[in-house]
Amino acid sequence: MIEKNKKIANDSSFLNKNIPFSQVLLVSENKKEVLSIQEALNRAKEAGLDLFCVAPQINPPVCKLINYQKHFFKLNKNKKPKKENSSKEMGFSFNIEENDLKTKLEKVQKWLESGSMVKLNLIMVGKEKAHPEVVREKCQQIIERLQNHSSKIELKGSIRQLPNKFWFFLYKKK
Repeated sequence: MIEKNKKIANDSSFLNKNIPFSQVLLVSENKKEVLSIQEALNRAKEAGLDLFCVAPQINPPVCKLINYQKHFFKLNKNKKPKKENSSKEMGFSFNIEENDLKTKLEKVQKWLESGSMVKLNLIMVGKEKAHPEVVREKCQQIIERLQNHSSKIELKGSIRQLPNKFWFFLYKKK
């Protein structure tokens, strides 16, 4: 019930001695009972918890026994914006099957549409290393296929080569 009304759940004016009502409905796991505020505070103290008014608009106001620090921490923890990784990476082999290539390119396309920069690696194995010009051509074909879906996709920098792979970055121009 606390999570439903977050404005009240963050308001410490409805906590322990700050509760402005003379009688409250104390809701616990196994029972509900109407008590005076002093009696409800005594029960909270005995349990080592806080008395928190979760529904002050109801007559009598509904209160629960909770660990307010723990509850407040959980609420604030969920508010922090999650840091989105703005860079993704996808690897291909030179001899990738067409269906697999299509699936991977669709995933890359989604990443680009969401605003991420994507690093693509074309890995060379064995005799493929002897013909880097063919692998570079495959890189160009991948770039063209992605640009056919969206003309805003750009190559960042150039296609770079390491001894066993080619790699390049793509991003969506805004």
